[in-house]
Amino acid sequence: MKVWLGQNLWSVMATGPNVSRFLLKSSYLKQSQKRLIVTKTETDAKKIYSKMLPVFPEIQLLKDCDTAYGGGIMALPAYLSKGLEFDAVIVTCIEDDYACSNLDIKLLYVAITRALHKMDIIRLPEKMKLIP
Repeated sequence: MKVWLGQNLWSVMATGPNVSRFLLKSSYLKQSQKRLIVTKTETDAKKIYSKMLPVFPEIQLLKDCDTAYGGGIMALPAYLSKGLEFDAVIVTCIEDDYACSNLDIKLLYVAITRALHKMDIIRLPEKMKLIP
């Protein structure tokens, strides 16, 4: 189910393999110059990266020690995205959901404020209870 949350902001409720399928079919991942898939944890970012690498060979996985971004698609955890801006952003969580704690609220805020033009929030029905 896709729910409109505001201008260019959508929440997509997905289940297991449907999250990967949605990411692979996202048209703006192919259209935008600077694209980001932001997750809550580094583990989730690595999973997204490995699933998408065969389809999007230009995808990059940002780690703590990285200092440069060369354009294209990037996957990274929310805590590394602060201060960065992207044309299109997909916010998702696979394993660890955003709970109603101060830290998780701040992480989710950082994640959803990275988009300049377009953003989707992809969530499993039982995850991201902070998002309607």
